[in-house]
Amino acid sequence: GQVSAQSACDAIMALAPAETAEDDVTVVVVGRLPEPAAA
Repeated sequence: GQVSAQSACDAIMALAPAETAEDDVTVVVVGRLPEPAAA
């Protein structure tokens, strides 16, 4: 299934520092999920 933009954003904000989250949220809006931070 699809992950909603809101759910993805919430997950990113919970897992990532604010600086990183800004860039990752932009990626989610484009339609791709960010790579795991550990990668």
